[in-house]
Amino acid sequence: MEEVETATGMKMKPIDLKRMHALCTDAGTLIFDSDGNGKHRLKLLYAKPEARGQDAKDLINAAFSWMFVNTDAMTIIGVFDLDNLACKAMVPHTPYKSLIESDGQYVYTITVASWIKARDVNEAARAMADAGFPDKANAVVSAWNAWVNKRGVTNG
Repeated sequence: MEEVETATGMKMKPIDLKRMHALCTDAGTLIFDSDGNGKHRLKLLYAKPEARGQDAKDLINAAFSWMFVNTDAMTIIGVFDLDNLACKAMVPHTPYKSLIESDGQYVYTITVASWIKARDVNEAARAMADAGFPDKANAVVSAWNAWVNKRGVTNG
């Protein structure tokens, strides 16, 4: 979007809210921004000071699930500073992660494939289809079936 000038003369660039999602609970808030093509970035994770670790874990896992079911998300990426010990401590408590160090920061990545391994694939696909993403649901089931056939494993 182009920069606009307000009535007071201040120039600002509006945000296309159609590509952002804010998920809030009593424990805190997560805000995601879409990069397009199924890639979403975790822009803000705010856990309230009174929230327990389990509350923050539940918030994160519920938000990731919501994003994978209710949006086009295929990948979620979060970036945080090396000295952010609270974020680093939370990573092992989410079952679907990749954490690498890059340019003085940690890059956390979760894909729909790693997320689906912790669920019943058919139930997750039904939820995706019900949320308006039938093509994504079909792709997830097809990819899962190919993985199962190759490895000889079962889900759930």
